Amino acid sequence: MRTAPVVVAAVMVACLACTYDIPDLASRPDATGDDLSEASNDDSGDDQGSEAGSDGSDSSSGGHPGEAGPTDAGCTNGGSLCSCSGTSDCSTETPICAQAADVGADLGHAGFCTKPCCTSADCSAGAVCFASGQGGNYCVDPAWLGRSTPASSAIGGASCASGSECRSGLCASGTSGNVCADTCCSFAGSSAECASGSQCAFGFFQGSAGPDRHFAALCGPPGGAGTAGSPCSVSAECAGGFCYTGASSSFCVQPCAVPTECGSGYACQLDINGTDLYAACFQFAGGNAQGSQCDNFQNCLGGLCNGGLCSNPCFSDAVCTSGWRCKPEVDDSYPLGPQNQEYTVLACGP
Repeated sequence: MRTAPVVVAAVMVACLACTYDIPDLASRPDATGDDLSEASNDDSGDDQGSEAGSDGSDSSSGGHPGEAGPTDAGCTNGGSLCSCSGTSDCSTETPICAQAADVGADLGHAGFCTKPCCTSADCSAGAVCFASGQGGNYCVDPAWLGRSTPASSAIGGASCASGSECRSGLCASGTSGNVCADTCCSFAGSSAECASGSQCAFGFFQGSAGPDRHFAALCGPPGGAGTAGSPCSVSAECAGGFCYTGASSSFCVQPCAVPTECGSGYACQLDINGTDLYAACFQFAGGNAQGSQCDNFQNCLGGLCNGGLCSNPCFSDAVCTSGWRCKPEVDDSYPLGPQNQEYTVLACGP
């Protein structure tokens, strides 16, 4: 399903409501074996990405690794963002002890208790959902990203005047005014994850800090009419916000969270844009379900073969088979990154 990517320097565009110019190439084959790469769009648009009404002055400061913060006392009782050296230090509510390889070295923090998330509403009070670009979303301290402390529950795409009004702690400029910027994970689940009038689609997250600008699924204006697999030439034609193209074909992809939500002949799998991993609906070659034995990623519906067992990307434990959970796993099914290095991705595992 995947080939070693040819990576060109990533172009980071911080913009919620404009079109995206993505000239980076990352190769993968489609179901017929053709070598595909991401679309070089001719879309045009102003590069906005400024945060409205949030200068970070009301950001939280507790929970940093190595520091005693307000959440540290509850680390084994539902607390989050507590310092940890292993999963035994964390609670069942936040069972992951995140390391630099999990969340990306550019975040500047590691060794903290956290959990996967789709949107910021999935995180404990005071934490927000961060699209790591490493193949997973994690709950983190908004201060690490230069965001405000969330004091309200407005979801992605909702109108806002300041970051504190948003559950994500981030208010960004859009074409029709300031809106809450937040991650999402499913095109099919847009009505639950994003505010009315917005859609879960791909773009570069519009955070004010560099680590908060990865290519990811986020709540934004509705895109074109093209669904997964529809022919396209630019991303504006795609409902999912991204046109994936190569020498022989180009087609729309859309965000996904559940292995089977993409329709017949398609599956939710990871791919790479520049250096950022994302989960999208792609044609698949293998059809073995999670937990089945495998020799390589091509055997598996979810496009991951880790430790000889098929797996799939995840944003929560809900999509994992009984006895498995959503956790950081070294993707040894196939090297994805520059110089063929392996990624640590959020995947279902024992």
